[in-house]
Amino acid sequence: MSKLHDAKYNKWDKLATELDEKLDIEEVSNDYQELRGCVKRMNADPSTSLGHDTAVLSSAHAAENKKAEQIALLKTAMSKQKEMEDNLKLEISADTDSQSTVTIDADYLKGKKVLTLRSISSKVYTLESSLIKVFIEDCEGLTVNVKENVITQHVEISGCEGVVVNVEKRCSTIQIDLSKNCTVNYSPSTFNGVDDRVYHAGTSSLTVNYSGQTVVCDYEKDGARQRGEQSKEEYQFAVFWKEEKLSNEPLTRIGNKFLTGDIKDEPEALTETMKLEKLKEVTQHKEEGNEAFKNGEYAQAVLFYTLGVEKVTPLLPNDLYPTLLSNRSACFLKLGHHEKALKDANDCVTASPENVKGLFRKGVSLHAMGEWKEACEVLTECLRLEPGNKQAKQARQFAEVKLQMDMRKRMGA
Repeated sequence: MSKLHDAKYNKWDKLATELDEKLDIEEVSNDYQELRGCVKRMNADPSTSLGHDTAVLSSAHAAENKKAEQIALLKTAMSKQKEMEDNLKLEISADTDSQSTVTIDADYLKGKKVLTLRSISSKVYTLESSLIKVFIEDCEGLTVNVKENVITQHVEISGCEGVVVNVEKRCSTIQIDLSKNCTVNYSPSTFNGVDDRVYHAGTSSLTVNYSGQTVVCDYEKDGARQRGEQSKEEYQFAVFWKEEKLSNEPLTRIGNKFLTGDIKDEPEALTETMKLEKLKEVTQHKEEGNEAFKNGEYAQAVLFYTLGVEKVTPLLPNDLYPTLLSNRSACFLKLGHHEKALKDANDCVTASPENVKGLFRKGVSLHAMGEWKEACEVLTECLRLEPGNKQAKQARQFAEVKLQMDMRKRMGA
């Protein structure tokens, strides 16, 4: 190896060491550590590349073992949860029963606790055994009699037409989406609780009957409209019992609370409250992710950042979403999931085209995947935005060396 080669990569190693000391997770996370490790390994074998070599130091080997253990634990936990959920599920379709009237009791369920009725027409199902949750999907002309408790107090109906649900046991929440000509009939004392609701969105000709009163709902006639990125089919309404009257009103969710009434009629402070509560939730998940990352718990950090990503709304500061994606990209790099790291970095840059950290991590991800030319192009864009960014400059030089080596190898072949 030439002295020039030694000097170039020793300089990069020194730079990476300094960065380790002064930059936090949102500035660098694992990117420079990954490149630093690559430099050390290239000093031993110039033919190796970022994320693809097998000659590792003992400390790096220990870190890899810890990473593998975390991934294994996460996969095991997720597999067990899925297995447990699958063991509880029972799906009934059009071909399951030949009878037009079916009784769902303990013998029928055989220990299953989550019931899905899917793509069934013109049948009657009577639920005579306790269930955790009930889903009714893509059914037509179906009647469901709820004669026993639903433990979660939750029934979901979607993509249905002409479905009738007769509620004889307390069921505080029924959600009906993208359906039409459906009816919910409540028996006495089953729909008068403070939290009892029929939530609906994108649903037309919905009839709710309780205590001698009837309300007919239609999302378009009731004033559903687009809110930001939310389509009018996603505009939520709620039917509830208030002051001895059955009412249907637009629904606004604030944190974990639901408020009825059209948001345009609420005080301006309402929108600010929504922002503050949502901002608090997302920021908390980001901080939890940062803490997990600092503790080397990269898989756990991914989960926290994902929770934050899922809760981001257009109401929040514009930099939150790309920051979460950039941080999660850093985690995926640590876990060796280079394609996922690249996707998050791409999404970060799509949301914030001049996000230098997102571009840098995109470059590192491409480098890890052996895409030297693309890595050089992305890192060049970093330097266009921040000409004085020494890290991007050094990283691009590193990618250029690998690109030249690769080209020489192909020409030699």
